[in-house]
Amino acid sequence: MLVFATIPQLFCLFSLILLQFGFIYRNVVLNCKSIFGEIMRLFALTFVAVFASLLNAQIVVNQGNDLYSAIENLPSGGTLTIAGTVAPDFKMHTDKSALPLIITKPMTIVGADESACLYLKGGLQICANGVIIRDLTLSLFNEAGQPTIFLAGHELTLINVNTRIGTSLQQIDDRPTVSGSRFKGVGPMGNLAKLTTQNPYNNSEMKLGAIVVGDFYDNSNFDCELDIDCPVLNRKILVGST
Repeated sequence: MLVFATIPQLFCLFSLILLQFGFIYRNVVLNCKSIFGEIMRLFALTFVAVFASLLNAQIVVNQGNDLYSAIENLPSGGTLTIAGTVAPDFKMHTDKSALPLIITKPMTIVGADESACLYLKGGLQICANGVIIRDLTLSLFNEAGQPTIFLAGHELTLINVNTRIGTSLQQIDDRPTVSGSRFKGVGPMGNLAKLTTQNPYNNSEMKLGAIVVGDFYDNSNFDCELDIDCPVLNRKILVGST
């Protein structure tokens, strides 16, 4: 049996369909907005967590040759913690001399406790600003010459660092030289060699042997800035090539 609806009935039916469709559409839109908002909230939380972890990244090193990979993998501005004595094998220059350990990104190198010692056979070179070394023994050794920290025209801050090279009484005054230059032209050269030392605990073993603001190997032109809060055994600041 066929049933024919009148025009008013069809209009009412059509209106109900539109209302129902509008209700469904509204719920779908609201749900989509809710889902999208939740996704964005989770994304923001994840981004903040990852960003914070990168800012506060820390790698602990307790074996010598792990130091190179740790420095490579540490995010810029991270913290490298030295546990115990870390004495990496040195890498070799083309002339067979020992290369210094080269730091190429901002970082903090800190001792895990009072026993922490970073023993570097080829010295140390800073090729980035914002490098801080603190609360450890920094023992530099170089068979071919004076143990040296090369600033390479960049900034280094030393805080509560024992710089004694050996343990015997004959080595009590064996301390590293700080040079504003770089080792044999290796690594990028900055425009300002800045050394800051801080000795908040009056560490009697925080001393420097000498300061050379010139270049050991090349004719260079760069500025130097010194803010020293520890004894320098050679009280003369050497300028120019040596």
